[in-house]
Amino acid sequence: QNVAFDITGHAIYLESGVEERNVIQYNLVSFVHPIDGAILMDGNDADVVEQTANISVPADHTASGVYISNPANYIVGNAVSGGWAGIQFPVLPQPADAN
Repeated sequence: QNVAFDITGHAIYLESGVEERNVIQYNLVSFVHPIDGAILMDGNDADVVEQTANISVPADHTASGVYISNPANYIVGNAVSGGWAGIQFPVLPQPADAN
């Protein structure tokens, strides 16, 4: 149970895709901002994004309240708004980091 308000970047971030059985519940996330220098994209953009000093992975361009790359987690009773998407579920072909 957390509150994240007026933040830059992702608030709750399960990055690599190997995270499983986490319970993300009863959080309030609002007023999420992109990281400095990020290009705001919509779902139809297929732009190539570049790494910068502030942006190290492509997900940094789409700051969201909750970013979870593995559907084997539980998301219950959260209120999320702002950023590129409130809750983002990217589909990864394989885990980003097996460690």
